[in-house]
Amino acid sequence: MYSISEEDYLGTIYRYRDDSGEIKANVIADKMEISNAAVTDMLKKLAKRKLVFYAPYKPVRFTKRGEELAGQLIRRHRIWEIFLHRIIGMPWEKVHDEAERLEHNASDDLINRMEEMLNFPEYDPHGASPETY
Repeated sequence: MYSISEEDYLGTIYRYRDDSGEIKANVIADKMEISNAAVTDMLKKLAKRKLVFYAPYKPVRFTKRGEELAGQLIRRHRIWEIFLHRIIGMPWEKVHDEAERLEHNASDDLINRMEEMLNFPEYDPHGASPETY
C-alpha cells in the first residue's frame, strides 16, 4: 500500500513530466505548492520503493513500476471526475477536488464497475484524455 501523499506525488509527476518523461524537483514543489526539501524527502522515499529514479540535482523519472502505478492513479481520478459530473451532476469546475479525495479510498472493483457504467470513457470532464495528462 501507498500513502495518500505518495500517491499525490506520483500523480503530480505523471501529469507534469516533460515529453522525455522527466520532471525537475522544483517543478513538483511548485505544482504541489510545497517546499523543495519536502519534495526531496519524498523522492528519496519513492526511489527506495523503486517507483522513481532519483539523484540529487537531476530530473526525476519513473521506473516501469512507478509509471504503471501512476497511470492507474490517474485513471481512478479520471473515472471519479466523470462519475461525479455525469451521474451526480456536479459542475465540472468542482469535480477535481472531490475526485482527489475519493480516488485514494475506492476499491479496484468499484472503479472497474464505475468505468463500465460510464461506458469506458476516453476523456475526463475537462476534455483531457489519459495521454494528455
